[in-house]
Amino acid sequence: MNFWRKAFPYAVIAAVTFLVFMNTLSFPVMEGWDDNVFVTEISDYLNFRPGSIIHLVTMPSLGNYIPLVNLSYALDYSVGGLDGFMYHFQNVLWHIVACVGLFNCIRLLGAPSAVSLAVTLLYAVHPQRTESVAWVSERRDVMCGAFYFWSAFFYLKFRDKKAFSLTAFILFLCACLSKPAAVTMPVTLAMYEVWKNRSILPVSKYLKLLPFFAVSLLVSAGTSILQLNPSSAVTIIEKLLTILHNFSWYALKNIYPDEMAPVYPKLVFDGSLILKISIFYILVAAVIFLVAIRSRKFCIYTVLPFLIAYSVSLLPTIGFVPIGIGVWDYADRYSYIPSAILAAGVALMLSSTAEKLSLRNPLYGKKIQQAGLLVMSAMILFLAWITFFYNYTWKSYSDLVEITVSNNPPNRNFLCLYAINMFAENKNDDPERCADYLLSVENKESFDHNGKSLYYTAMAVKAAVLYRKGNTTEALKLFNESFTHINVFVFQNPSPYTKLLETAAGCYLKSGKKKRALRCYDLIAANFEHGKENKALFHFYKGVSFYIRGNLSKAEMEFSEASVLAPDDRNIKANLDEVRKAQNQK
Repeated sequence: MNFWRKAFPYAVIAAVTFLVFMNTLSFPVMEGWDDNVFVTEISDYLNFRPGSIIHLVTMPSLGNYIPLVNLSYALDYSVGGLDGFMYHFQNVLWHIVACVGLFNCIRLLGAPSAVSLAVTLLYAVHPQRTESVAWVSERRDVMCGAFYFWSAFFYLKFRDKKAFSLTAFILFLCACLSKPAAVTMPVTLAMYEVWKNRSILPVSKYLKLLPFFAVSLLVSAGTSILQLNPSSAVTIIEKLLTILHNFSWYALKNIYPDEMAPVYPKLVFDGSLILKISIFYILVAAVIFLVAIRSRKFCIYTVLPFLIAYSVSLLPTIGFVPIGIGVWDYADRYSYIPSAILAAGVALMLSSTAEKLSLRNPLYGKKIQQAGLLVMSAMILFLAWITFFYNYTWKSYSDLVEITVSNNPPNRNFLCLYAINMFAENKNDDPERCADYLLSVENKESFDHNGKSLYYTAMAVKAAVLYRKGNTTEALKLFNESFTHINVFVFQNPSPYTKLLETAAGCYLKSGKKKRALRCYDLIAANFEHGKENKALFHFYKGVSFYIRGNLSKAEMEFSEASVLAPDDRNIKANLDEVRKAQNQK
């Protein structure tokens, strides 16, 4: 009976979490949205042969050194190839392991089992978890979270022993090798020491954290080298406002998860947004001031350590340093660890309040506790319902892009992706409207690398639509202007960009500009160079390039290779027959 009582909360966490995210098991590995970079394009290495293992543990992935995540993808591929089930199943499994670890941490901090379970479930089924669990490429979040929370658990459990906790340290290393965001953990543990001792001194109590800080500094330095972004035209004031906004946004999103989106719009600091940010910080300052008046020690040794731990956990991704921020200013996946720290703080606050009420009036306190747990249960059901259906946002690449651009205002990067996708589906009106909008808001003279890239990509989309409509002269002008910048396109998904570049090549060939047409085909071939799934297309477009150059023997060789890899592709077969016919006539 005692065993089942202890096992009950773990079974509930596993069952509820699995039920909420089980619909993701039917989702595929997407052809874009980073899944291509993390999985499909390196599928040749997703095995456990010595050479492949060396490659997986040494290569960076989009500015991240995540060898453990790469090895986990190899396990998925070894079991089911590129079928999405295993990838999503492992994501859900890691999330369950992380949530169980969080539950154990909250219990060790002193919260009762019922409160710990309720708060953990609120964390587990919150809609902000969807991005980390439903997206194959964000395996790093759930793996990092699992190692992070279990490392914290073993540190807390064996804290009173003088011996260094090797288990906690190894798990911390694993967290850092799953996602560099784990580097903030030593500060969290230091703040725990302040809270537990109700004192900042003595300094000697932090000595056992020195190995943690050493690893943290090393990983931070390496990640900075890998992830430093190109210079941007963002001012210091804009950066400061972004940081202030993000602190408030992440905190409030935990409380009220409205208007969820895969990618949120870029920030525009108008009067309304600045007012909202100001109100938030005024309220926070007022609460801290009132708490300090009531109990100075509680404020210094409980409230402030908690705020520092939470704030530091957000630092790598809120714009404080030029890493972790790409085409977005904030994202749900960045909340995976900070939200857990917030959950632990809420659990302790609720437990303390319930304990004080029980001491004053046991009967009244018990009723309040029961009412509180009932309210939290209703919140868990509500959030679980929202999350279950929000998961479907991540069902396909096209759904993600389309939903992303429905924001008002839209995220410009993904508005550009949407335009390219729609053009690839032989639509003209939507791509042209998107291109016109981007050309009106972006500046080709911008010092911002991203803004300039968007401008010329939009120009290429506009040119492609004009060419399709028969306006070759105007299309050629726009292609000529954007052509020198075509190599800065962001190839998130090869197929739509292929359609765009093929259209540009057709326009150049029709206008007698053979060299520029060849440049387009070379770019297409380069885009399909990596990944076993793309090899047939890589050889096909290499063949097209050689054919236009007049090198029929090499064209035949490339088309033949493509035909072997894709024997049922009629287009490849037709081109192979044509080049052989041309050789016979020569």
